[in-house]
Amino acid sequence: MVGLVGSNDNSLVAQHLRVELATLHLESRPIRGAPSSSEVEIAQTLKEQKLLALLWIESSQKVVIWVNSPQGVITSSVQTTDTARVLALQAAESLRASLRALTPTSDLNDTKLREVKSIPSKTSQPQTVKERTDAFAGYERWQLGVEGAILYSPGGLHAFAALQPRLSLYPWKHVGVGIFGSFPLHASQVRNEMGKASVLPYLGAIELKWRPLMSGKIWRIEAGLGMGAIALHMRGQDSEGLAGATDWATAPAVLTSVSLRALLGENWSLQMRVIVASALVPLEVLFVESKAASWGVPLGSASWGFAYSFDG
Repeated sequence: MVGLVGSNDNSLVAQHLRVELATLHLESRPIRGAPSSSEVEIAQTLKEQKLLALLWIESSQKVVIWVNSPQGVITSSVQTTDTARVLALQAAESLRASLRALTPTSDLNDTKLREVKSIPSKTSQPQTVKERTDAFAGYERWQLGVEGAILYSPGGLHAFAALQPRLSLYPWKHVGVGIFGSFPLHASQVRNEMGKASVLPYLGAIELKWRPLMSGKIWRIEAGLGMGAIALHMRGQDSEGLAGATDWATAPAVLTSVSLRALLGENWSLQMRVIVASALVPLEVLFVESKAASWGVPLGSASWGFAYSFDG
């Protein structure tokens, strides 16, 4: 177990540190309070909390590391003007090196540590650091994307091509929230003996999202569960072409989604998504009292597009 001090004030560094510690098979937990300047008190804290090490996130550019050993407390620190991810990588590597240096008679279980590639400082070999960070790209807090989609619902209307912009925020490593909308690129024409109508469908929703941690360099998976609204915009005309009307129909909806992303670089990715949704009541296209078509129960969408991920 590794303790993290100052993680609330520097949540972005702490988030990346937890990911890097997980790759070393080390659990972490926040420790409240400011660290002591006395090594005796730090050693006592390590013993009382049953910690392998204590990491103090002094700032967004510096991490101090204390490791317990039979010879005393081993102290080291890393400092960089680079991103929070690079700082976390260098801190995790420094911790790994300190734990590896302990003698086999230590009470630290060295077998828990996974062999990872040594990461020199960025000033000496920046490409090595980049290769290491690529393995965890795509897990930034913010994600902005736009997709082209095909929507279909049985009930008499044709499939629609649509544009789906979306924005996601992950305050936690695995759990986040997202919002998206679906805007049609063309209308569907409905006719019967009573008249004709041009119909446009819209969809908007808020999702609770989940993503598993995958350390591969290419694929990322996300799943979502949400609720929102489905709307139909209708512009109709009677069979004689003499009278016309414009109307809206709306209904609340629930949905679930699964997406697969292929990383194109550290921030860009190609995104494929499937959505299954349903309005709580069907939306109907009516001419007088005659139903010409319905929409939304159920509703399916398949889309692909591009996403940009970044830390805010």
